[in-house]
Amino acid sequence: MANEYVISKRDEKLGTVQLSKSVFESIIRITLEEMEGVFIVDTSWKSGVVPVVHKDNDLSVMVDVKLRYGLSAQRVSMKIQEKVVNVIKQTTDVDIKNVDVKISGFVFE
Repeated sequence: MANEYVISKRDEKLGTVQLSKSVFESIIRITLEEMEGVFIVDTSWKSGVVPVVHKDNDLSVMVDVKLRYGLSAQRVSMKIQEKVVNVIKQTTDVDIKNVDVKISGFVFE
């Protein structure tokens, strides 16, 4: 079973700072919701944003999204990856190992 927390900072005098997977999920959700033409795909059995903490304390993320019809899937996917990595680094000082983007379809508006 994967870890539920990422150790962000360890200090012998002050202690350890651990960030829950739900912290990362919330930050990533907000980031994706702010992106024009990107829609998170949540189902009753799985979340559209899945952070995974590996045994070596590395963090990976899988996001499942739909895009507004007419947008470039390749360009938007790269933008999602860049934005998620940057926002997580800025807000938590944690480096993400990888961001996998699954495009499940398009939204016709």
